[in-house]
Amino acid sequence: DPLDRRVAAWWQQKADEIASGFSVNGVRPHVVSSQSGSTTLYRVVLGPYGTREEADRVGRDSKRQYWVYEAGQ
Repeated sequence: DPLDRRVAAWWQQKADEIASGFSVNGVRPHVVSSQSGSTTLYRVVLGPYGTREEADRVGRDSKRQYWVYEAGQ
């Protein structure tokens, strides 16, 4: 469906804009896509980090809303 592809492209563009718009401690995030059923999800990701504590610290340092997830989730 062409509309589905346009919406997906728009969400990918928004994720790319967010990722290029900030850095934390000199590190820029990147965009990771994954599938949930027939829906493509785009995550703006910093990391990976060795521990949850380190990931939480970087999340707080970003001064943005964040959540920590383990790869593969």
